[in-house]
Amino acid sequence: MLYPGRVVSAQSIRQSVVTNLLKAGHDVSVVQGFAGHRYPGSTVRYRPGEVATLAAAVNKYHPFG
Repeated sequence: MLYPGRVVSAQSIRQSVVTNLLKAGHDVSVVQGFAGHRYPGSTVRYRPGEVATLAAAVNKYHPFG
């Protein structure tokens, strides 16, 4: 097994490529065309850091945080 504990499939590789392109700063419309997505929202969901930003805001402003 090359990657113990990780699921490696064509879909996970594709997701990784799209995420890395966005992380490298490529324009969403360029990555959208490369990935073959019909709608920009399909591409934007791969943008890294949005979940981390939201989690940080919840931890900062939540009354029990």
